[in-house]
Amino acid sequence: SSFMLPATLQDNAPYTLEAWVLNDSISENECVADFTTSHDELEKIMLVNGTEPRCGVINHYGWYEDAGYKDMKELAGKWQHIYICFDGRMEQVYINGKLVSEKDIQLLVKPSQFITLGRNAEGDWPFTGYLHSLKLWDEYLPLKE
Repeated sequence: SSFMLPATLQDNAPYTLEAWVLNDSISENECVADFTTSHDELEKIMLVNGTEPRCGVINHYGWYEDAGYKDMKELAGKWQHIYICFDGRMEQVYINGKLVSEKDIQLLVKPSQFITLGRNAEGDWPFTGYLHSLKLWDEYLPLKE
């Protein structure tokens, strides 16, 4: 991209991320969008659509802080509504309205040089599916049921 992550999304700032994704053949690690260029632990907001149970939905370059979905392979060929909201302490990850992860986490997001779509900032983890929409807010917007 020709723009970077806004300053309001640095450090441990609240955020909400929403995407509609369709992927016919979900592999282990497929990056839909990488919002940061950092390589350091907890400095990453990366939307993933992969079968990796530890970090297959959201990756922060942490271990505990990342989130996957053990049944992701079952969503191949189906539209997925991915909704992630973080209030500065708790992060909730939803897929098609189902809460798949809720954790108390700490992030250290640093200024980013650019945003990458379809692979991570390093050029790895290519996304093989379709992205209908992608939204990122610099505030906590809990999912309305």
